[in-house]
Amino acid sequence: MGLVKYLIAILLLIPSLAFADIRNAASCKVSDVTTAISASANGDTVTIPTCEGTDGTWTSGITLSADKLITLQGAGATNTVISHGAITAISITGAHRITGIGFNLTVSGGYDVYARGKGWRIDHCSFTNLVGTS
Repeated sequence: MGLVKYLIAILLLIPSLAFADIRNAASCKVSDVTTAISASANGDTVTIPTCEGTDGTWTSGITLSADKLITLQGAGATNTVISHGAITAISITGAHRITGIGFNLTVSGGYDVYARGKGWRIDHCSFTNLVGTS
């Protein structure tokens, strides 16, 4: 009986594990992605579905700040394709991860991803400059 009490005491001292949630954007429209990001918490993954029609054409960008670090995950660089002009599509500060998104720059003066800080990661993305200059 003493061993059982000892084991229970040890288990109570171990902090409970926290699991990150997955938030699914309703579409790849910037407003739907922003809504999913707003509903997320630190450590969550926000998924962006395949873009259809003009849903992937952004006229404003999103900002991910250092106070809530997330993973922003598309459905693959050839499926989730964000086309944008003279804006910054995604601005990040801190250890965010951007993955599985294709970016098409359609007008000079824009940035696909602008990253500041340490620990950020951008992988499995594609970057296409449709205006001919970098």
